[in-house]
Amino acid sequence: MPKQKIMSAITLPAKYLLIQNFKTPGTGSSYLLEMFSTLYPQEVAIIKTIFSPEELTEIIYSFKSRPLHPDMAGRIIHNTQKISACSVFTRACLEIWAKAFWLNNNAEDLENYIK
Repeated sequence: MPKQKIMSAITLPAKYLLIQNFKTPGTGSSYLLEMFSTLYPQEVAIIKTIFSPEELTEIIYSFKSRPLHPDMAGRIIHNTQKISACSVFTRACLEIWAKAFWLNNNAEDLENYIK
């Protein structure tokens, strides 16, 4: 798959972070996207072992009409001790995964989604 430029789509603070930590913003964004595409599925698998199907269903429904905001990643949901005990990265992945159900699956087959 050909790589596409994303620099015009990121915020100035994100661009500065990439410049500070990588040789170029393009190199940093490529690395982070590739890294996330590896870590995210692993984290979702872990999430599915932490929470029961009932808890996951409740979390998914809580994101039906809730938007995701990058500046709030990992800080949107803290309604249980179990969620609060998770790392910010785990909570952010949980939020993305819960919202993705509504964005990508047309609210079909929830049972298979949480397996």
